[in-house]
Order: sequence, then structure tokens, then C-alpha cells
Amino acid sequence: AEHVNRVERHQRVHRPPGVERAARHVAEVDDIVDALCADVGDNRFKVKVAFQTSTIPAGVGNAIPLTGDTGSFWFFSQNNIEMTIKVVDGRAVNGKFWFFAGALSDVAYTITVTDLTSGAVKTYTAARGVQTALNDTSAF
Repeated sequence: AEHVNRVERHQRVHRPPGVERAARHVAEVDDIVDALCADVGDNRFKVKVAFQTSTIPAGVGNAIPLTGDTGSFWFFSQNNIEMTIKVVDGRAVNGKFWFFAGALSDVAYTITVTDLTSGAVKTYTAARGVQTALNDTSAF
């Protein structure tokens, strides 16, 4: 234990300039990514939402985790939810994970769902002016 403490102390003292700042930046980026992505399906799936309006050509949804399988996103104000999503383990029924989403506004959006285990990615889009619900029972 004493040897480990000396090594850690040596690494802190002899760290090149900027390393701590870079480490803080990486942590901040991780926090931002966590805020913009919902991890659902017991953290097997990562969900991101991008949106467009007539005045905002490229916005990114901010994730709010709800349960291990569900999350929601806000676009304009954190007290105004724009979308709710969930992943259901339907493998007992059809061998697939299911993805559901409900839009609570009519902005254009793209949802990107990534299966962190297999690497598979699914994208769902909706045009502006159309309020949609997604029910994909063969997503992954």
C-alpha cells in the first residue's frame, strides 16, 4: 500500500502541464454526453435525440432518466418534456428488444438508438408538423 501511495504521489507531482485540465475536460464531456443520452434497457442501449424547428436548424435533446427502461427528453426547457422513450426486453416473446417512443410535440426529430452490446444502431425520424408514436417490436 505504501508503494502505491508513493507512485500516486509521484504521478501527481510529475504530471505534465495541462494533464489535469485535460482530465477535467474529459469528465465534463462525459457529463455532457450523459446529459444528452438516455441509457435504457439496464444500460444496454443508448438513446440520443436531435431535433429541428423553423428557427433551430440543429438542436440536441437533453435526457432525463426515469427508470432502467425508460427516459424522457426536453428540447427547449427542462420543465417541458418533449419525448418519452422506453426499451422492453421482448426476447421471451419474439427474441427481440422492443423500442417505443412518444413525441409530445410536432418538431422534426431523429432518434438514434445504439445497442451497446452488439453495436447495432437504429434510427427513427419524424417530419416537422407530425406528432408521432413509435412502436418497434423487432428493434434489436
